[in-house]
Amino acid sequence: MAIELCKVFIPLDQAALAKLGPEDLAVQHEARLKMLEYVDAFWDPVGWIG
Repeated sequence: MAIELCKVFIPLDQAALAKLGPEDLAVQHEARLKMLEYVDAFWDPVGWIG
């Protein structure tokens, strides 16, 4: 689920991402990974319940 959530944001901010330099892109990447980890940690215990 978290991957799908992250994928939703990509089309919404492609123009803004194109304007970022390498350092800012790295920050964005790290932020997205943290969001993925957060949502996965939140979802994992619930996901197995059904």
